[in-house]
Amino acid sequence: AGNQPGQVIGTKYFAPNVNVGSISLDEFTEDGQEYYAVVHSDNNDDQIFDPATDLVANDASGIPLMIRFRVTTTLPERKG
Repeated sequence: AGNQPGQVIGTKYFAPNVNVGSISLDEFTEDGQEYYAVVHSDNNDDQIFDPATDLVANDASGIPLMIRFRVTTTLPERKG
């Protein structure tokens, strides 16, 4: 993925004020790779993502609402 979001590999519509949910992906992720989750506005109210019209949503400071994360297939064992 690099330093900026790339290809869209999954989308889901979330109703206003809903901030919990899951997204089914159209492609497999790769161990060790970084990905972004990016919030877009539904500019035409059709509940279908269109990258041409559904722009990235920004916070009150104008910063895009997104988070970068890394995929891993192994986790360290935690005891206790």
